[in-house]
Amino acid sequence: MKAFTFSLFARYPDGITRPLTGEVGAPVAANDGTDDYLCSFSCPLIGGGQFRSRYPEWTYSAAVSFLRFNMEGQGFEVCDAEGHAADIAAPVTDDYGIPCFAPARFHGRCLHNGVLIDFSAEIQPPERHEHGGWGCAVELSHYGQLGPIQSGSPEHAYELAFKFLRQMVDYRGEGQLTDRNGAPLLICAPVRPPRKH
Repeated sequence: MKAFTFSLFARYPDGITRPLTGEVGAPVAANDGTDDYLCSFSCPLIGGGQFRSRYPEWTYSAAVSFLRFNMEGQGFEVCDAEGHAADIAAPVTDDYGIPCFAPARFHGRCLHNGVLIDFSAEIQPPERHEHGGWGCAVELSHYGQLGPIQSGSPEHAYELAFKFLRQMVDYRGEGQLTDRNGAPLLICAPVRPPRKH
């Protein structure tokens, strides 16, 4: 998940258009002693803010969704420079072709039926689905490949994949996820730590 900017236009019912610009930041770890993550967003016509959660993929998806929802509420149509309908699109690759959504792999141990067992899972970056929309493949030990988990946007499919994996672990009755060193294992998207000043 990487920061991105957008430059579009807002077309109002009376035909007037205005520039519609803004940005969504990359999720970062909160630097306040909590396990939370933050994702900031801004748009001069709509406003800005910040989402906070234990799950960085949720903050990123929520920021983009918030801007989309409020654009509809403002009563204008989002369009490109040629006047065609457009939408805020979280990029799947950056300007250098590097994926913006990292694959996530989890290895550790969990409690299952009172016995500690090895645990492994993997979530792949979102890919365009052949029937439209986006999907993320999920693989869970003892289950094999699941999904893809689909949505209309890549950032939401990515978020849903992590949510699905957490629900599958709960459904299996497993708990006390730990890494191989015995530390608690939280199923969330990989995020770069905040920069040290």
